[in-house]
Amino acid sequence: MGVSTQKRPPNLGRGVLGLAVLVFAAAAAAQLPGDVNCDGIADAADLATIEAALFSEAPPDCSTPDANGDGVIASADVVTLAQALLQPPAPGPVITFLGLASADGAPVTPLGSINGAAVYFRTSGSGFRVVVEGQTGLSNVRAGTSTFNPENSDLLRRPDIQIESSTALGDGNPALCDGGVPAIIPPDFGSGQNITDALNDVACDTAVATSPTFACTQDEFGVPTFLTAAAQLQFCLQVTRTLALPVGETVLNVQLRDVVGNVGPQRRLIVRVGSGPVPPTFTPSPTFTPLTVRSTATPTITRTPVPPTPSPTRSPVTPTRSAPPQATSTATRTGNPTLTVTRTPSATHPSPTPTLSGPRGPVITFFGLTRADDTLADISATTPDHVPIYARPSGNGFSIVVEGKPGASGVAVGCSSYQTGAAPRCGYQGDSPLPDLQIEASRPLGNGSSAVCDNSGTNAGGVPAINPPSFDLTDTNVGAINDLGCRFVDGQGAPLSRAVSDACVLFSTGEFDFVSPQSSAQFCGFIGRVIEVPPGDTVLTARLRDTEGNVGPPAQLIVRIPP
Repeated sequence: MGVSTQKRPPNLGRGVLGLAVLVFAAAAAAQLPGDVNCDGIADAADLATIEAALFSEAPPDCSTPDANGDGVIASADVVTLAQALLQPPAPGPVITFLGLASADGAPVTPLGSINGAAVYFRTSGSGFRVVVEGQTGLSNVRAGTSTFNPENSDLLRRPDIQIESSTALGDGNPALCDGGVPAIIPPDFGSGQNITDALNDVACDTAVATSPTFACTQDEFGVPTFLTAAAQLQFCLQVTRTLALPVGETVLNVQLRDVVGNVGPQRRLIVRVGSGPVPPTFTPSPTFTPLTVRSTATPTITRTPVPPTPSPTRSPVTPTRSAPPQATSTATRTGNPTLTVTRTPSATHPSPTPTLSGPRGPVITFFGLTRADDTLADISATTPDHVPIYARPSGNGFSIVVEGKPGASGVAVGCSSYQTGAAPRCGYQGDSPLPDLQIEASRPLGNGSSAVCDNSGTNAGGVPAINPPSFDLTDTNVGAINDLGCRFVDGQGAPLSRAVSDACVLFSTGEFDFVSPQSSAQFCGFIGRVIEVPPGDTVLTARLRDTEGNVGPPAQLIVRIPP
């Protein structure tokens, strides 16, 4: 937004208005709400346009004088616009870009815009990123980088990136960092605790970068970069199936906050989800969004501004969403875990991951990664020992997939990925402290927290390393294997394997399926920010156990993250 300027209100004539209005103008990339005469700013001249419409003079073709959206052009529209013009410009950070990027970080082209809000079309409600970039605003204080900051009854404990959705995301679960996010409609950044919770709930899955080197978006050459030259930081919301937008239209309302609490001007983004081909692009529509004057939840703070000190490092990790298992319940699942899959996926799949030597338990038929949109990630290279290497642009925003079949024992693959002390009926019934899926990392994930299954809530933590790989029953190994394994959940959030009807890999046919037609069980674990993989090469080692306690040969892959 530009620097505010004072104007004298024009003589509105006809005796309808005698207003002396202090007007603050703002530059706009597209028509602004309140810009009735289409001159690029919302000012007192727009009041004159409304007045002309009251006397049956034709309004400009680009807009409508119906400022309050009640369907009638009347004096109430004059009051609504005047109230909006009297509001001083928000002093906080300015949003320089608000839009979508694909799962690999390439920017998505919008269909057009409506009243300055970019309109995007997606055939699926997940598998993409919401990108917000910003710079210092009129407060001359740097933008904050907090992405999760909850504390009941303290409105200042909100994230610095504030995103509201007009529709429920995922299942709309109001619990923080657990399931979806409830809707806030009409848009309101007011003082409600429900609003504070919803803002923090979205922020659980939002990453921040203060340097283009760590951006979640890339240029045409595949190099990480911000999408606007003026951006000083970038926030990225990974829209997974847990946060999927519903079919239809969703409006996202966004604002940023600086480090002393000033919020900046709001911007909107429209996402339309539906089947069929992508609609044609369009020019900005004259459809007008009613103006509302709502108080912001965060008061303007007048402390001494903090000078900008951008850091090239990432912000501390923040919680990702994954439902924790119930330690006191015995999990069960429907269907036979030894179901033979006769359907052959139509997509071309990578060759089965090579396995190391091992005993007679289950064989891993696929061990690899999927992108944020659930499609298979490509193998970038292999080691001399034929271990696949997956190069990813960032350490989060993808899933690990392990599939298996009965080994030489002929016994069904066990289904547990977390050992709670009471194994599910489809898992091994012995007294082993390890689950049926046994997976470990050679380097710490996230903050490397040693707390087991701390995968949700405000104190969510990472996973310790096991290096060199070892499945010995030491306390350290048992804790780390269970800690990573509990992130592998079925479609209901329980730490269990998936049947083919609940598979997590999406193919070009639009269907979810197992990768290997030989597989009888599939384990899927999403890697969010709380367990993000560090820069460099991290070796993942996995093996499976059958329902009689036989373990199979281990398999390995390498996740390579750029420094």
